[in-house]
Amino acid sequence: MKLLSSDVVELEHEYKHLSEVVKSVKENSEDILDYLNSSEPSSTFFSFFDAESREENNSNFVQLVYWYQKTLRDVVKNLGNDTFTGREKMFNFLEYLRLTCCNENYQINESDFADVSLIPELSYSRMNAALLGKGVCSAQSKFLKDLITYSKALPYGRVTTQTIFVPKGLHDIVVLNSEDENRAITLDPQNYVGSVSSVKRGFDCKKRLLDDSFEGKGFRTTKKDLLKARETVLDYCVRKYGIDKLAHRDFQGARPEEQIEKIERFISSYTTNCKHPLNFDTISVQGHEFEVGKFFEMACHACGIPYELEVPSKEDRAHTVIVLPTMNRKVDFTQKPKLATSTKENGPIYVKTPVQD
Repeated sequence: MKLLSSDVVELEHEYKHLSEVVKSVKENSEDILDYLNSSEPSSTFFSFFDAESREENNSNFVQLVYWYQKTLRDVVKNLGNDTFTGREKMFNFLEYLRLTCCNENYQINESDFADVSLIPELSYSRMNAALLGKGVCSAQSKFLKDLITYSKALPYGRVTTQTIFVPKGLHDIVVLNSEDENRAITLDPQNYVGSVSSVKRGFDCKKRLLDDSFEGKGFRTTKKDLLKARETVLDYCVRKYGIDKLAHRDFQGARPEEQIEKIERFISSYTTNCKHPLNFDTISVQGHEFEVGKFFEMACHACGIPYELEVPSKEDRAHTVIVLPTMNRKVDFTQKPKLATSTKENGPIYVKTPVQD
């Protein structure tokens, strides 16, 4: 599988834009620069956009395109191959993004962090979602569009991303265009929380920014469809990121309760959010940044511990509640907004996780 020249051009545009923003951050915003370096995966990723010369710039871009294409190929090979139907591929990709791509933390007091508006600019590329594991709606939608396109879940040209108006501002989604030009299916990877309702939720595409309009509907699905996709994606992720080996090495226990305690201790030891209040609670594994709740899911799966995903009434990707039915226990990984007044004065407010009911 090779990237189309048009997609390489888009990646180059994203690369140049990110390089300019990183340059501006480096010159003008110590707080945001600290945020970019707050975890090893983030520091490594953004170092590619901090070239000193044109030659280094070109080399970095070539490496990122190779890395992105390799990631795209691997995900498609495992979650979008011909053993899956087009629908199954799309559910697999939604689950993959839910587990492996963090949302950015918007609940920040802008009077304390004057340059916080730069964060969406730093997180809008599909490379953010695919390679770092963190990105805004634009990054997640563009990566999902590429996964659907290159897996041939739909014919080329039938999958696009669109910017639409929502109550809180502008929002990017994926649009699956039907043969009827006035109708389409919409997918919202940023707000997919693993529930049927978050897949079926459609958007009024008449509010999109383009002049033409059509009726946008959500995808029809069932809980069985999503559970099947979740099992498939969990199997893939625990192998891809070595969580199966971690489970064998660090989470072994005589009882499931002991395994859970070891997973919790591991998360507490390696959670990276203490370094900067703009970050959610994340953990770095195999060069990838995961929300702690999503890592807990994968660790439970790797250990064979039954769990259920509890979807909160206010569906929020940053709110993960894991129910352990065999232990009559619930673990809450709610990502609370960090309201630290300064990284220099008081340091970040750390919300310890997990919390037992």
